[in-house]
Amino acid sequence: MRKRTLIKAVLAGSMGLLAACNTMTAGKSSTSIKDAQELISKLQAIAPVELPAEERADLLIAQMSTEDKIKYIAGVKRFFINALPHLGLREVETVDASVGIRNHGEVTAFPGTVALAASFDRNLARAYGETIGTECRSKGCDVLLGPGVNIYRVPNNGRNFEYFGEDPYLAGQMGVSYIRGLQSKQVIATVKHFAANNSELDRHRMSSDVDERTLREIYYPAFKAALREGGSGSIMTSYNPVNGISASENRALIDVIKKDWNFDGFVMADWTSLYNTYDPFVAGMDLEMPGPQYFNKKSLMPLLESGRISEEMLNDKVRRILSTLLKFGIYDRPAKSENPTEFPSHTEEHKAVGLKVGTDGMVLLKNQNNILPLDRKKVKRIAVLGKNALITPASCVGAAWVIPTDPTWFYRGLQEGAGEAVDVRLTTANSPFLKKADAVIVCVGYTGWTEAESFDRPWKMPARDRRLIKRVAANNPNTIVVLTTGGGIETESWIGDVAGVVHTFFMGEFPGSALSKVVFGDVNPSGKLPFSMVKKYDDLPASEWYGKQGKCIPQIFRLPINGSKRLRKIWNCEYGEGIYLGYRYFDTQNVEPQFPFGFGLSYTTFEHSNINLSDDLITGDETLTVKVDVTNTGEVSGAESVQLYIHDPESTLDRPEKELKNFAKVMLQPGETRTVSMTIGKDALSYYNPELSSWVAEAGKFEVRIGSSSRTITQTAEFT
Repeated sequence: MRKRTLIKAVLAGSMGLLAACNTMTAGKSSTSIKDAQELISKLQAIAPVELPAEERADLLIAQMSTEDKIKYIAGVKRFFINALPHLGLREVETVDASVGIRNHGEVTAFPGTVALAASFDRNLARAYGETIGTECRSKGCDVLLGPGVNIYRVPNNGRNFEYFGEDPYLAGQMGVSYIRGLQSKQVIATVKHFAANNSELDRHRMSSDVDERTLREIYYPAFKAALREGGSGSIMTSYNPVNGISASENRALIDVIKKDWNFDGFVMADWTSLYNTYDPFVAGMDLEMPGPQYFNKKSLMPLLESGRISEEMLNDKVRRILSTLLKFGIYDRPAKSENPTEFPSHTEEHKAVGLKVGTDGMVLLKNQNNILPLDRKKVKRIAVLGKNALITPASCVGAAWVIPTDPTWFYRGLQEGAGEAVDVRLTTANSPFLKKADAVIVCVGYTGWTEAESFDRPWKMPARDRRLIKRVAANNPNTIVVLTTGGGIETESWIGDVAGVVHTFFMGEFPGSALSKVVFGDVNPSGKLPFSMVKKYDDLPASEWYGKQGKCIPQIFRLPINGSKRLRKIWNCEYGEGIYLGYRYFDTQNVEPQFPFGFGLSYTTFEHSNINLSDDLITGDETLTVKVDVTNTGEVSGAESVQLYIHDPESTLDRPEKELKNFAKVMLQPGETRTVSMTIGKDALSYYNPELSSWVAEAGKFEVRIGSSSRTITQTAEFT
């Protein structure tokens, strides 16, 4: 008992420390509009704006002393890239993170990006990025420290809520659209965390031990897409070591970025993730954040003087940062626009985007006897309870913790959405009102403090939540469970007792409004799970290896380890499942999940028909167009996410049963049919052969499989 009390006390103290860190306002630039204009004039006298960014960067580098260059490759005031005023370079502010602008006053707190992934909507992802880009500009922030595109390996990861799910193609495409939207506002994206950062369990010391094929097929593709298709200006390395070497000093990783993918932007270290000077410097790290713990004059000058590192290596880092910032016009404008209406923050339009992500990303998992949507004309009493009802967690503590400006929590949203004719009450499990209610909504799951950055959370939600569901369902069969969590959780022990289940993820400032619109049928749910949910934890393909590491018990924060050489003792976590992650494993090994990848119910029904391929043979770099008719066969309008999987029946190396290679979302009125068109190319047919160190698309038969989830395949066609 004493030990348990001590652990709780230390954990509480760690939570308080993290809260203090996350509410602390970042240092602010002191550059006024007048000063900024003077700096711009000075810059343009040295490096005229008419020249290409690379030429301008070289002109500036020629004017820099070695001390200038060293100063420039390390941060200052926690969130800034250093100024060099004598060259006309102002401070440049970076800002957290993927779901909004942290620590900058009135902003829009968006739903977590895993909810965005569940929308399967590229256009919505672009709008999400555009809106965050606008709000970055409103706050004078030029570099966003996001989005995160790490792959969902286990449901326990405390940061799953700010990633895009288990599939590398889906994560890559949603990330690309987000980045294009963000950077259209001349705000630089920093795609993160490279690579194989799929757990928060002892993240500075747990080495992700992954074979080359798995890295190339599962953990790299979303980053490659973000850089090559999305054009992300920056990439951030992860805390975790990869194959025994910390990511910040892992030359094999950084060579993939700079050499294999020809990335000409800059590589940024995650905060306090360097452990020495020489190794990350020669590996290709360009920018140490948040400050010069190792990239400083005292440490670097002796290495330069001894010839262990060269001035040109230093120049390359400076050139990458400079040319990227110049390409985005950052040094050619003040941090904030002189016109305050040019880039507004937290507008009605911005909130509308956030609300749409909430409604379109919400996943209806169970709807027994069509209990949902609730008819306002028939339902007169609704009981609401559960710890997340009155104050709904908007986000998770950490870099993506954005405090809502004007939130509407579940209970308030349901009250407002129900209308005056419906009696909506916050009640208890044994109250007389609950027993006679027409419907009961139980709001359970995790909070921003029990699922968060810096630790992993349990697979099973708290026992009191599970007991509450059981008690409520025993007293009223019309029980609907609303889950707030960033990923999958255990449902097998209670799902048979309830009539409905809705997975909301973390909804930012919109949980009540979004839930109300879905519950009462104002919006037809169209979200699809961007990850698989399992019946038993041991069904997870990674459980044999990951489950041995503390069995997913939340860990006490290891803040003192950050950046500490003395405390950094690396230990290994094998990725023994290899490429067989999520549905790739379940569908190949015929293991039945609780809910498959891509699954989500609707208030209407859809039919797929008339699959048609543009050709039955493709060669070289040709592309294949796949068309399929989608019909709304129900009585209400709704959106369907059509998923295209590729099956390779015969391959030199083993391949998963199917792999997602395209998707499209279509909105249909009752009875309406539309033809959906998707393309695939050589990349969609290829696998990575580590013996050849290359991608291979073998000749032979392939099968296109169209479905509404990885387990519900509706149309197939072959080509060669």
